[in-house]
Amino acid sequence: MMANFTKPLPEWKSKGTEPPQILKDTGWKVSQRPPASYFDWFFNRTYEALKELQETATSGNTLGNTAELTTTEKTTIVKAINEINEILKINSSPHRDAINIAIKDVGGMFTADDVEGVFQEVGTKLKETATKLAETDKKLKAHVEPLSKFGSDEDDRGIYRVLEWKTKSGKLRRKAILSDADADGNYRKQTVIEYKEDGVTVETTDVYTLIPDLNGNVKDEVLQ
Repeated sequence: MMANFTKPLPEWKSKGTEPPQILKDTGWKVSQRPPASYFDWFFNRTYEALKELQETATSGNTLGNTAELTTTEKTTIVKAINEINEILKINSSPHRDAINIAIKDVGGMFTADDVEGVFQEVGTKLKETATKLAETDKKLKAHVEPLSKFGSDEDDRGIYRVLEWKTKSGKLRRKAILSDADADGNYRKQTVIEYKEDGVTVETTDVYTLIPDLNGNVKDEVLQ
């Protein structure tokens, strides 16, 4: 039976440079900075070993059916597994002791100076960005949501001093209130209230100063 691999190979074509044996035996020290070519070697060897395993399995043999494997295939598999295990035991494996791997941050983007710290900062920033995007998305949806508008508290000139925007189900989304009329009856203030999803809890309240033109029509709305 053919092996069914569902995960794609972690492809890494750059062969890099094999670290000297002494580094494989002792691992990286805190003050050392491993060159990228050593990591390329590790990633490439891992990719090539896994590639061999998959190709061997899909050729008709499986790891569980070792009786059907040739001597060469068995040797290749054992060698690959042993090599990966040895590499994972030492600090040259980037994910095992990332705090001891220093980085060069020319742009000053991070406060940490090691891989583990940088990854933590990146994760935090991604979480913050996701939260901000969710908040922005919520605000955008509120503005494009189809709403009905209702007027009330009509004055002597037929102006509705209270306007309310509601959803189809009747939940209040926004309310605008005119106030502070001058001697000519022109309103000089408008209060805009935004409500949360429940239609009751106030989310934001903004007050605008209304500036009329010579004809008494509102020309500018200045946020206070």
